[in-house]
Amino acid sequence: MDSFDANKVLLQNFVIKGAENHLYKIGLNLIYNGREKRNFLYNPLLIFSLNIVIVIKSIVSMLTPEENGKLLINIGDFAHFFGAKTHFNLIIILSTIFALISQLISYYNYKNGIKQTYLKVFDMMSGLISPKSIGLTNEEEIYKLIKESKILFSFNKSNSYIVLPLISFSLHSLPFIINC
Repeated sequence: MDSFDANKVLLQNFVIKGAENHLYKIGLNLIYNGREKRNFLYNPLLIFSLNIVIVIKSIVSMLTPEENGKLLINIGDFAHFFGAKTHFNLIIILSTIFALISQLISYYNYKNGIKQTYLKVFDMMSGLISPKSIGLTNEEEIYKLIKESKILFSFNKSNSYIVLPLISFSLHSLPFIINC
């Protein structure tokens, strides 16, 4: 490895481009840093509204009797075809509430001017601040963090743009094609 100095920003070949802006781009962080604009689909208000709709849909689906299959098809509840309507919708409700709480905490911090110090590690990974400024001095730990983060960012990107859309399309269309 090249000469390491924790007081200086990371060398260019270790920098993860866009790491400082990732949470803003997906609509979780509300503070715009002027580097990259978010897609209109990731507007925090739109995401919050869609999450509310998803929770309501799952509650309606859980409360709808199995005999009313037409309504379940109309609201897009594919889980009843697998016999896991209650379990699947409960998982959807809990995970969506987790996302809503994360958004509410972020909004509360934004409105009350609470600094988001937990985002400094993303600034360090993108080469904006030095590792020492966030308390990291061990060279091996820093490079391990960067290496694992690069893998996770890459995994997240391929997962978001390729894997999840395919799985989502398959899970939602296959039961309807088979049963309708």
